[in-house]
Amino acid sequence: MSVSMIRCPSCGSNIHYTIKEKAFVCDYCGSAFSVEQLENVQVDSDNIYQEIKEQTEQAHTEWQDEENTARYGASAKAYSCPNCGAQVITDPSAATTFCCYCQGHVTLTERLAAEAEMPALVLPFKITKEQASEQFKALLKKKPFLPKVFAQQVRGEVFASLYVPFFLYDADLRGTVEAECTNVTRWSDSKYDYTKVDTYEARRSGGLAIQQLPLDGSEKMDDDTMRRLEPYDKQELVAFQTAYLSGHVAQIADTAKEKLVSSFRAIAQQVMRQQLTQTISGYTTVRVKDGSCATENIGRQYVMFPVWMISARHNSKEYMFCINGQTGKTAGKLPISMAAVLKWAGLFFGGTAALMFLAQEVAAWVR
Repeated sequence: MSVSMIRCPSCGSNIHYTIKEKAFVCDYCGSAFSVEQLENVQVDSDNIYQEIKEQTEQAHTEWQDEENTARYGASAKAYSCPNCGAQVITDPSAATTFCCYCQGHVTLTERLAAEAEMPALVLPFKITKEQASEQFKALLKKKPFLPKVFAQQVRGEVFASLYVPFFLYDADLRGTVEAECTNVTRWSDSKYDYTKVDTYEARRSGGLAIQQLPLDGSEKMDDDTMRRLEPYDKQELVAFQTAYLSGHVAQIADTAKEKLVSSFRAIAQQVMRQQLTQTISGYTTVRVKDGSCATENIGRQYVMFPVWMISARHNSKEYMFCINGQTGKTAGKLPISMAAVLKWAGLFFGGTAALMFLAQEVAAWVR
């Protein structure tokens, strides 16, 4: 397994990408560098790693013996830190980690590759940890039904900066829709009210090009939450450099290509049907009966999108809340205190009907 660490050209210490300065800053001497200045530094880091690797007995070990399997899990793996040589335990879905001994940020470069494909582009963080935390606290204040215990717990939690793997899909679409349409005419005379319904068959066909449709490539992340974080401004994507991952958590792209293509085809068919249906106008009602969509020239690009994430458990259930690391858009689920709901409903409504209506609206409120 290839392991790399970006080092400061001035003093050789660890460096990481800072959101405020939009630069790579040394943890020790404070020197700042642009990504262009670091293009050759990673090569030097790999050479340094090779020297350390020769001095350590094992750079990559599968933890299969009974003691370590019981302690860390059968899929846990250990790597030698390129900085100090200590062994570092990683989750099998992680593409980055850090050494608990020297605090060095380590990128597991081979894990980043999806089917021998490395990320082509990355979207650097724009929202800082302080901004994400303040935004989340402000949101909690607007949730009167949030359990107090949970609110106190998450206020003490720290947001994790996470790079999530996405694939941007392009394709040419050809589709058709068939619809039943009606025109309804109503009139009255002194005795009767009349209604005339004329029924028509409508058929539309056409083509459409989809560009950069994003699909989450991590099995660990909730797909619905990731969709709710969109859109991202893809104009700000830059060429991928592992240096951007320094100081952040990064997930590997582990969703099967076949699964992603199937999801893309389903979305493409829905988009094609909506676009063609919108061209059917001049009728009182339009009901789509059938449709088809063919996708051609499917292409994709492997990218990394920034996400701030916080998670906490409440009543044995895990709750995850995310913030778009570029735009600040939020998504996730929060628990609700039914005691607070009943108290509020009884105070303002006092009726059974009001309680039933409020219960139906709870699902929309927690998102």
